[in-house]
Amino acid sequence: MRTLVAQDFVTIRQSANGTFNQGHNAWLELPEYPDLVAWLDVREVNAASGTLTMAYQTAPTAEESSFMAITGPLAANTVPFAAAVGVTVTPLLKDFLTVPLAHWFRWQLAATGTSGTWDITFRLFLAANCLSGRNGRRG
Repeated sequence: MRTLVAQDFVTIRQSANGTFNQGHNAWLELPEYPDLVAWLDVREVNAASGTLTMAYQTAPTAEESSFMAITGPLAANTVPFAAAVGVTVTPLLKDFLTVPLAHWFRWQLAATGTSGTWDITFRLFLAANCLSGRNGRRG
């Protein structure tokens, strides 16, 4: 297992409904990791009477149009999920996913039903299981 910082503490603030994608320069390239466990640590959230959801997404190439939500049949593996204060642990294991992890990983926030400005402060860690058993080290 290898621990990765998918997002260090960040505050996202928007004034409309819609989606907010993780910046391209922060996407993780994870070709050797078929299994992940995500730890979303939310310290503050204000959705102005609406709902914020966090989705984990994957793509075979580093192109915006290639990303889709990582999903699975078990409730614990299905995203998006409501963002709430506290730590949410989400196992993303290849044997239980209908859309498995591809080469790239990112997060996406979505706001619905908000009336005014919304914000969230969070960080995201991943525990990644390496396919080759080398914990991501080459050679």
